[in-house]
Amino acid sequence: MFPLKSEELFAAAAEHQKFAQAATTAMNSQQQGWEAVFADSLSGPGFDAGRRTLGTLVADYASQAQKSADLAQVLYQTGLAQRDLEKAAEKVRQGAKSLLSAALHHGTILGDKAIDSLPICYQILMFLHGISLILDKTCAHQIGCIAVEHNDPHGVYLGDDLSLTPEQLNAQAFEHIRPEVRPLVDDPHIAGQDDHTGRKKPQAIQVINGKAALIFGDPTQAKTIVTVVQGVTSSNPDTIVTNVANVSDFYEDLNRGKGDVAVVMYDYAAPKGIFSGIHPGYAHKAANDYQSYKKALRAKYPDAQLMDVGHSYGSVLLGTAAQRPGGLETDVLIDAGSPGMNTRSTRNLHLNSSNPEVISSLNDADPARMLHTPDLGVHGPDPTDKLFGATEVWTGTGGHDYLTNPDFRAHMRDKLATYHR
Repeated sequence: MFPLKSEELFAAAAEHQKFAQAATTAMNSQQQGWEAVFADSLSGPGFDAGRRTLGTLVADYASQAQKSADLAQVLYQTGLAQRDLEKAAEKVRQGAKSLLSAALHHGTILGDKAIDSLPICYQILMFLHGISLILDKTCAHQIGCIAVEHNDPHGVYLGDDLSLTPEQLNAQAFEHIRPEVRPLVDDPHIAGQDDHTGRKKPQAIQVINGKAALIFGDPTQAKTIVTVVQGVTSSNPDTIVTNVANVSDFYEDLNRGKGDVAVVMYDYAAPKGIFSGIHPGYAHKAANDYQSYKKALRAKYPDAQLMDVGHSYGSVLLGTAAQRPGGLETDVLIDAGSPGMNTRSTRNLHLNSSNPEVISSLNDADPARMLHTPDLGVHGPDPTDKLFGATEVWTGTGGHDYLTNPDFRAHMRDKLATYHR
């Protein structure tokens, strides 16, 4: 009756998960061997270049293993939904059999075909069949997205052509940016644009499903590129304009006319409200694209220090991306007002840097304090707790706002100053 069978979906999921685990184990073993050789006996520019090349190969191999793990998850979740449909169909049949047997006479045996042909049963079963068809198409779409890596065939991805300038990327991306954001971005058809404050409008260096990565400043001149990932409601149409303005102010405050810092506002399909923010699925769905974006950013601007600021649910996304095979291309990861990072310790956050840092920031009146304890939380334990293992912990006066908070901005400026001496 159904286009899918839960048993087959579970079996396929198990095979993909088995391959992913075996590939990851083999990759980790090889990587440990290579690192031991390079650390103990080899040194110099040539060997360092070789080590970086091996690191790239490992990351690519890890990406393939992650694809199998992602496929396993899609198949397993689809299997769970399909099993519910199968159980519902069986309940309909059994209920109809019981009612008809009682109405006719005790002991009457009715076959499934006879039951399925009854008008009321037929309509219910066809409804369930329709849901299964939708489930099948959704599963196929998700598998297709994983297979081609990009989940938006019309999107503009930073890593597709590293030779393009921000202006060239913006020219490609502009028409694909969602309508409420487009007026805030530098229009490639109009020269010399400023926003209402007289500042130069940002460039879109990537756009996926209408959601853009907007860069403020010149990344070719910047010593540090900061990517800001915001939290719950940040991508809602009624808040996105304010969020762009806040990031613009944040960029201006960090630079104060020097131009040492470029800031990227990374938009994604964030939870639309507080209750949906409890679900980790938004972070898992966005993690692959974010990991790919950071990999491309590192390759495009290898001399710049990379820093990530994850505010609220944005820190959940950063923590999720940093735990994927291949790790996250960043030097400094900052969580601000975090409800947790889907891990109990920084040991599970894999930052690809010679001197990685994890900084946790929490204001004194931030309601996020109520979302976790040192041991438990909505998305994991408190990142500011000693057991979590942050390199630094920042505190400030205020609530859940950070980009506009004077204390947080001061912490950021002081930290950047230590890098830009």
